[in-house]
Amino acid sequence: MDIRDFITKPRWCILPWTHAFIDPLGKVKPCCRFRGREVPGDCNLEENSLDDLFSGPVFETLRQSMVVDDSPTGCQRCWEEESAGKGMSLRQNHNRRWDELVSADWVGRPEISFLEIGLSSLCNLKCRMCDSRYSSKWVSDEVKLLGETINPNPPRKFSVSSVDGCLSRLRHIKFTGGEPLLIPEHQLILEKIFEMERASQVAINYSTNVTTLPKQDLQSLWRNFSRVEVALSVDGIGEVNDYVRNPSKWEQVEAVAVGFFEIAENMPNLFLGLRPSVSVYNLLSQPDLLRWWLKLCDKYPRAGERARKWVSLTHVTYPEQLSLQVLPQKTKERWTQMIDASLDGLPEKWSESCRSLCRYMLAHDREDLFSQLVSFTHDLDEIRQESVDTACPQLGAAIREWNGLGK
Repeated sequence: MDIRDFITKPRWCILPWTHAFIDPLGKVKPCCRFRGREVPGDCNLEENSLDDLFSGPVFETLRQSMVVDDSPTGCQRCWEEESAGKGMSLRQNHNRRWDELVSADWVGRPEISFLEIGLSSLCNLKCRMCDSRYSSKWVSDEVKLLGETINPNPPRKFSVSSVDGCLSRLRHIKFTGGEPLLIPEHQLILEKIFEMERASQVAINYSTNVTTLPKQDLQSLWRNFSRVEVALSVDGIGEVNDYVRNPSKWEQVEAVAVGFFEIAENMPNLFLGLRPSVSVYNLLSQPDLLRWWLKLCDKYPRAGERARKWVSLTHVTYPEQLSLQVLPQKTKERWTQMIDASLDGLPEKWSESCRSLCRYMLAHDREDLFSQLVSFTHDLDEIRQESVDTACPQLGAAIREWNGLGK
């Protein structure tokens, strides 16, 4: 089968042929966006090898669906983004980059060249849009909130040997967590690639919560790779950051961000990006966050030239009640106007990213989940001794307005 016969199909995606995602619990999925409930429980590294899973029924069924231009239910998040006109979906982005992910003579043999690893749930933050599967810090709050924890197990130690079989073919590897810079196994993988004399052929990517900087030995290792991409997960400035990404403090986050820019200023293969997770808590904070990023880019011109090109505003889909789409219609319309009025001075591409979030927000009415948002916010505020009215006053006002309607 020559894959080039299918790449023009509207629903086609490169990832089932080239990519696997390992989550912090060891479950293997076609990508990080793929719906977990569409993957059977035994699709994990505890019971199977990565190569066996990649050639097994979950991946093969998905490939066949792509060949006939079907719409697999596991891929719904990309379809929703595309129908809402919210920039490029993960599918579209990787299709655009597919020549970077495969060799020139590749014609369709499934082969992992791009691997994403959620190394462990070990983390030092308990962000509001997270849970104990991805952050060990969430466990105690989850018990108070739900009466139990979603993930009762301690952070899993990632088995570096589980990915040995694909290291010789990798072109791109992405590390998430937990917080990857706190998890030593990721550096062991990089050292293996370096010892194989493949580092110059491999790009690496991180999503970091911007609470810690890479140590000197890791920085030295990075210099050997073709490209090092570090997405800084900053959701807002000041009180918004502290509220959404408890227990981080804005002063520390800003200092670490500056540290990354200082490193990148003298490391030409290091590309920094801004990747906020945008929810009901921080949509209105995005223009101010972007202005902060612009100032950093201006202050550090060499790093900033690269960092201006990578700004990715990602909407939250989990927990569902934090989605922008749960807001009442009047609130959505008012917030859209507020965003439109606050974009002065920003690069047009960044402004359009804000507008695309608003289009996504308006695309579906999910107000039936707003009561869950109200309860979740109230209960977590009590547990953490925080206040939505202080950190996110416009959302607090929307909640009071909604309560005043007697719903």
